[in-house]
Amino acid sequence: MNPRPGPCRHCGRPVVHDPQGKPILTSREYACRDPWGSLTNTHAELVPAVGRASVPGAGRRVTKSRPQSTVDE
Repeated sequence: MNPRPGPCRHCGRPVVHDPQGKPILTSREYACRDPWGSLTNTHAELVPAVGRASVPGAGRRVTKSRPQSTVDE
């Protein structure tokens, strides 16, 4: 379990896990609310994490090359 909050896939509010491992909003509610505060028919669920390997260029070492000389020697 990750103790850091992540966004809910339904309402965007921060989600953590309760002691039993169920996702819960940081407002201590299991049910999501709409922007006006009304309960919705969805429950807290973390947005799936994007793996590092799926990010273009992740894990590759970036090296800077020297600029090419434009003067003929």
